[in-house]
Amino acid sequence: MYLASENSLQPIKSTSRSSAFVLKEALLEQGSGSVNEDTMAIGEDCYVVCDGATTISHGQGGREESGGLLAASIAARVLSQNSSLPLFELAKRANSEIFQAMDQAGVDFGARENLWSTSFAAVRVNGETIEWCQTGDCLIMLIYDDGTGKLVTPPSDHDRETLRQWKQVGTNVHTTIHETLTEQIAAVRRKMNVSYGALNGETEALEYIATGREKATQINDILLFSDGLFPTSEDPDKPLNTSLIQDFYSALGLVGLLGHNRSIQQTDPRCCRYPRFKMYDDVSAIALTRSDRLIR
Repeated sequence: MYLASENSLQPIKSTSRSSAFVLKEALLEQGSGSVNEDTMAIGEDCYVVCDGATTISHGQGGREESGGLLAASIAARVLSQNSSLPLFELAKRANSEIFQAMDQAGVDFGARENLWSTSFAAVRVNGETIEWCQTGDCLIMLIYDDGTGKLVTPPSDHDRETLRQWKQVGTNVHTTIHETLTEQIAAVRRKMNVSYGALNGETEALEYIATGREKATQINDILLFSDGLFPTSEDPDKPLNTSLIQDFYSALGLVGLLGHNRSIQQTDPRCCRYPRFKMYDDVSAIALTRSDRLIR
C-alpha cells in the first residue's frame, strides 16, 4: 500500500497488474496553509483521497497537530486496506477510529466545530466492477468512451453562503475570511452530519456516506479529487464546472488543471474576486485509466 500525507507531484506506479484499471496520475499538493491536510492512499486495487478540515489538536507531548490531518490520515489508511469488507464498512471503521483517537486526545465532543473531520472519496476495482464510496467535498468522476462524464454524487454546497458573504464584504475589510466570518464558519462546521457529511467520529456521519457500484464497461477513466482541484470561480452560486475538469484532464492531466487554477488564484491573493478560504487550497487527486488502453 502507498500512503501519503506529504506533497507529491510525481507519478506513482500502480501496485496491481491484473485490474481493469491502472493508476495513470496522482498528485498531492500543499496549498498556502502551514500544513497539508489532504492525504491519499493507494492499495492493491483501492484508491483513496481525503481532505481534512482545519482544527488544532494537542497531540503527544503537547505539540499542536491538525485534527483534520489526523482524521484524513486515519481514513486513508483504513479505507485502503486490502479487505473483503465493503468500502462502506471500512468507512464505518475509519469513523470509529477517528472517535477513539479524539477520545484518547481528550477532545471536547461538546464543541462540534472542533471535532476532527475529513471528507473522502474511495474507489475499489474488482474485475469489471467499480465499487465507490464518498462523503463531503471529495468527488468521483467517471469518464466514458464516448467522451461524456458524470459525477457519481452531486457536489456539496455547504460553504456557499459563507463564500457569498465573503464576496460581499471581502474588499471592504483588511482581515482574512477566517477573521471576518469566524462565527459563520463555526456555524457551518456545527452542521456536519446535520446538513452535510464528514467523517468526524459521530454515528450520524454514516447517514451521509454515499456508496455504489458501476460496471466498468464503457468507462475509460476514473477521477477522484478533493475540492482543491475544483475550478476557480468568481460566483459562489455557479454550479461546479465539471466540463472544465474533464477538458483539462483530457488535454493536460490533473496537474494541468491544478496549474490552471493556481495561475488564476495567484492574481487574487486576498481571495475576494474568486471567493475562497485561502490563496491555494490543498489538493489530492488520482486518475485511473483502462489498463488495456494505457500507452506504455
